[in-house]
Amino acid sequence: MAALTDPPPAAPPHQPRVPVQVVAIPGRCWRCNEVTWPIVGVFVPRDGGGRRFLEFPEVAERLAAAVSREQLHELRTGEIKHRRSKVRPEGYLSNGCVDCDAIQGNFPLHEDLITFRAEGGSINDLIVGTLFLPRRQRGARRAAEAS
Repeated sequence: MAALTDPPPAAPPHQPRVPVQVVAIPGRCWRCNEVTWPIVGVFVPRDGGGRRFLEFPEVAERLAAAVSREQLHELRTGEIKHRRSKVRPEGYLSNGCVDCDAIQGNFPLHEDLITFRAEGGSINDLIVGTLFLPRRQRGARRAAEAS
């Protein structure tokens, strides 16, 4: 897991990076039955202290752009890329199985996380590493929500 905690390459001044804790939940792939660890979210630092949890769909684009296939493989996580499903034929950014690249859908992963927590599990137990993502520009969230 060393690659995830290595210092990031120098970011251009216009693109500051922020350390985030990656949260992944283990499960068996629906296609090949191998164990894979899809990312369900990240903890990001709050301005002024503390942290908050962002679910995978909120950070999928930044993860896909910033995390290498090798880093994901170290976590037993497949590539994050655009995939289609019967429910979402237009497709979306999703986790894949580390062994067969089958889509690990956002909705089933969200349900797995809810079940894990309902059974007494702590999200902190699912932190698998730290990496650096480009900081989201202020106002970008509000602009995205308005469109």
